Amino acid sequence: MKIIKRILALCIALTLMLSVLPQITVKSGADSYTKVESKLDFTGMTTYGEGRNDAETAENKEKVRQALLEAGAVECDNLFLKGNLETIVNPGGYRGAGYYIQKVTAAEGETIGDATLNFGYWITTNSTQGYIEVYVSADNVQYEKIYEQREGNGAAFTNTRREETIELPFAEGQTEIYVKFVMEHWDTYEGAGIAYSTLTVNASPDKPEDPTEPEDPTEPETTVTKVESKLDFTGMPTYGEGRNDAETAENKEKVRQTLLEAGAVECDNLFLKGNLETIV
Repeated sequence: MKIIKRILALCIALTLMLSVLPQITVKSGADSYTKVESKLDFTGMTTYGEGRNDAETAENKEKVRQALLEAGAVECDNLFLKGNLETIVNPGGYRGAGYYIQKVTAAEGETIGDATLNFGYWITTNSTQGYIEVYVSADNVQYEKIYEQREGNGAAFTNTRREETIELPFAEGQTEIYVKFVMEHWDTYEGAGIAYSTLTVNASPDKPEDPTEPEDPTEPETTVTKVESKLDFTGMPTYGEGRNDAETAENKEKVRQTLLEAGAVECDNLFLKGNLETIV
């Protein structure tokens, strides 16, 4: 009985340790690759906005900074956690630019094979002055801009979150990658801000060249084929409950045909509708 209790205690301790790790590493095969991921999701974080005075505002910005660092960010400055439709990280209206940085590091002895950034964002204003910029770096010193969005996606309370996925550039032999989000807006609502960002790297062992092994010019290059199936319902036509059973059944069949044409294998008893964005 004592041995079982000790094993249970050890399992609980390991579970708690893994639940707070900001960087997740997953091995895939002995000689293939290691997936390393850093995810920052602000939608469930405690909100801290502008205070009643400058001192309280500065205190709230520091609380946001500490919250992001604890979640796995490298650095953050001049940001709040707030939002009308969902909690996002943003610099507040008329308060200058704010930013945060996140990174992933390959396991020891491995180098980056590919890197991807996925993030959801809002620019809830019709003004073209609000913007979001994304930069990438190998050393957290020299940054290169890889993305910029200045188009507002509608007035506050009437639009939907956007999502972007970017393949990140990196150099041969690189072991770390940093991403910096910069945002600013002139609006009294939530304006330009990020809801979440996920930085993913697939790394593989950095095998040194064998000087005794001659080069074979006829050896074929290794290729990778990416096959993807994506169903995005947010832009599809809506079909909801009808005025009677016959119309409802007809709308369900329209949804089925729409999903099959989009690439689904089968679907049953579904509608396409939603308040903030179209969902199935």
